[in-house]
Amino acid sequence: MLSGFAASGKTTIGQRYLKDHPLALLIEGDELIVNLGQWLKYEDEARLITFELMKSLARTQLALNHDVLWPFLLTNAAHIAEIESIAKDTGAQTYEFLLDIPKPAAIARLLKRGRWGEAGLDALTDKDLPVIEELYDTMVGELSQRPQSTIINVENKSVEQTYQEIMAHLRAADD
Repeated sequence: MLSGFAASGKTTIGQRYLKDHPLALLIEGDELIVNLGQWLKYEDEARLITFELMKSLARTQLALNHDVLWPFLLTNAAHIAEIESIAKDTGAQTYEFLLDIPKPAAIARLLKRGRWGEAGLDALTDKDLPVIEELYDTMVGELSQRPQSTIINVENKSVEQTYQEIMAHLRAADD
């Protein structure tokens, strides 16, 4: 599991992992949700459906003994417990990483990217700052319930440096 704020590099790191791990699956919620008809009009229900689809994909992939990468912005710590339950049911091991960036840098990075992860949304502007700041604070609050998460500071690191740091943690955990 790769958690972190929007634009922290979760999907990019997941895609990097795929290059070295045949048949691993990157379950990207932002890519799934936009394939639901009129998802913005029914956003709350669409997000619930997307989460259920992601869990089904993970359960199937793990049952086939293949890796799953799950990049997400943590807004509900109970969701991680559901993911961990799926892993346990399928005999898989879970690893949880937080791609950490201090709040000012995280917000600047997101504004530079200019959009949320889902395609088709309006561009972000300074008027979105209250929502962005509240979302960051929600994430931090939920992360306080996940003390076992391995924190990887990604500020001023390349994708490759971050990836290698995660891989070192995974190798150490398997020893």
